[in-house]
Amino acid sequence: MFGDEVLATAILDRLLHHCDLISINGPSYRLKNRLAAIERETDVA
Repeated sequence: MFGDEVLATAILDRLLHHCDLISINGPSYRLKNRLAAIERETDVA
């Protein structure tokens, strides 16, 4: 998106400096829904 890994790292560092990061483990509902949509598209075709 930014085209430069160093620039992207610097921007993220500035944004996340005072943030609390929460690691969420478990199934991805976004991925699950996307895979279901792809499966429906292939069934229709």
